[in-house]
Amino acid sequence: MVFNNLSPLVKSKYEISYASYSDLKPLIPYNPFEKTEEETIKEFDSRYRIPQLIFLGLDESRKDGLEFNSYTGAPHFAMDITPVAPYEEAAKGVITELEKKGLTILKGMRAVNFPANSGEST
Repeated sequence: MVFNNLSPLVKSKYEISYASYSDLKPLIPYNPFEKTEEETIKEFDSRYRIPQLIFLGLDESRKDGLEFNSYTGAPHFAMDITPVAPYEEAAKGVITELEKKGLTILKGMRAVNFPANSGEST
């Protein structure tokens, strides 16, 4: 899931859209999980902004994703792509490319029009 100023990426005002890793790659030029949690905390500096990936969980109904120990499913992440320095231009470029695909950032933070099954694969 992708957000800009807390507003989600959508196909329509009734349907959430998801972005792929390749869509977001200009904002993720490295492996965000290559460092341990200890290393990440030790090196953290709040003066510098970087796009954050938030792991939401596995969609265990999909068997075409990740397999690890007893876990199988498609991993889902959330990412804020609000254009801010130092990655403002890259974020604007990502948003432009998503809009070329017919997607949009829903205006306003409250997306109350989504049905309960919004975003499910058909």
